[in-house]
Amino acid sequence: MVPPSDGSPQHPQPIQATAVIALIVYSMAMCAVLLLIELYRWEPRFSLGQFLVGSSGILCGASAFGLIVTASLFVRFFSGPQRYDRARVYAAIMSILIVVSAGVLSEAALRIAAVEKHNRLFVGNVHLLPRQWRDYAEKQQRVLVSRKSANPYFVDDDTLGWTVGSNRKSINGLYESSAEGLRSATQGEAMRDGLGDCRVALVGDSFTFGNDVRFADTWGYRLEQRLPDGCRVLNFGVSGFGIDQMYLRYMRDVPSWKPTLVVLSFINHDLFRAMGSSGFLLFDENEFPFIKPRFVLDRGGRLDIVNRPLPKAEDIFKLRYIHEVPFIEYDRAYIPAEWDRPMWWFMHRSYLARFLTSLFPLQAEGRRYVSDEEMRALNQALLKAFVAAVRQDGGTPVLVYLPSGKEEITKLPARIPDGLKILNRANLEHVDLTGCLETVSESDRFVPSGATGEGGHYTPRANAAIAACLAPTVLDRLRLALARQP
Repeated sequence: MVPPSDGSPQHPQPIQATAVIALIVYSMAMCAVLLLIELYRWEPRFSLGQFLVGSSGILCGASAFGLIVTASLFVRFFSGPQRYDRARVYAAIMSILIVVSAGVLSEAALRIAAVEKHNRLFVGNVHLLPRQWRDYAEKQQRVLVSRKSANPYFVDDDTLGWTVGSNRKSINGLYESSAEGLRSATQGEAMRDGLGDCRVALVGDSFTFGNDVRFADTWGYRLEQRLPDGCRVLNFGVSGFGIDQMYLRYMRDVPSWKPTLVVLSFINHDLFRAMGSSGFLLFDENEFPFIKPRFVLDRGGRLDIVNRPLPKAEDIFKLRYIHEVPFIEYDRAYIPAEWDRPMWWFMHRSYLARFLTSLFPLQAEGRRYVSDEEMRALNQALLKAFVAAVRQDGGTPVLVYLPSGKEEITKLPARIPDGLKILNRANLEHVDLTGCLETVSESDRFVPSGATGEGGHYTPRANAAIAACLAPTVLDRLRLALARQP
């Protein structure tokens, strides 16, 4: 075809024009999606200038420029004498319909493929962000309601967050508690009755409490069998406790028992737990609707609880967004970028938008109170405070490090756990039981997940090995402590 020579604007042939229009529509859609994703990555903590010089700002500018250019080309194709060209109109309508249909089908496919695992939504291996606070909170609220009509083994506590209830028996039948709220052999027994002068108090988490096994199979009970006649081991362990709650448990509940020896035993994860203000985030793979105390170090290096009195869980789970939860900024398990935000509610309703933004998630910002340095300093202060408190009360403190995973049970671990680093740095005398499970076959060290409804804790044989390993130290300390008694 010979181009016109009268100076009129040239237009592509109809087939070429429709193909170009389709390409422009698809390019506009891609630029719009990219612009929206990059704008989503603009966090309130960034100023406009900071955002524009970052990678997200540069991509946002490029996509905005691309959108302007493609939109201009689209308008140009429908201006001039051929703006009513039927082929071009059909091409534009069909291209738009294809884009919309692709979006609708993708949305439907993602909703079908999405699977909930441990209170999180996944599409394949992609964690679908952001997490939806209201959905999460409503599940926790239902647990709160069901607990009111039950007689749970673990109960709310205004000081500790949660603790063992008095005179209880767990649903799975494995755990019973005494009249005083200690783990016991039989439900409701009065453990204060008949106590002699030799008493060993255990303070710790689920590995000390003895999750997944009967009372007679806990290392606390097995330890008692290795002590002189008349010596009693009192188990003050509570599942889920951090170093902070162990310290508070001792301060409030243990001194009145006048123990000769007080053993604080902990695993590496307990350091992380001390950095949280909410139990529900620490164990959010389960329904765990508890709040916990949160210590910080003031300018003088003294321990201070920032959230006393503890907020009520019922009030927290009524809030619209997790960002509104009191003291949430002190919680290391709270990652703001993972949760839904008020101004982006329309994006959070779309699985497709969530999937696209999850492929390149927001980076977590550094926060003052939840850094690794703060975690080490806080837990060191708590352990020192525990040792000082026990000595002031006339008892003998014993710090014990427990292995909690197969990667720790080696003679020369490739990476020394933070718990041992803190003990060594602070020159705190302690017992490291990391190698004590080497005598137990690897397959018989930890209860398989789901075997008792929980799993992951010491088997009866592993508990026995821990007791055998710890007994010599406890016996030596007991002899010295009893010799000092008048």
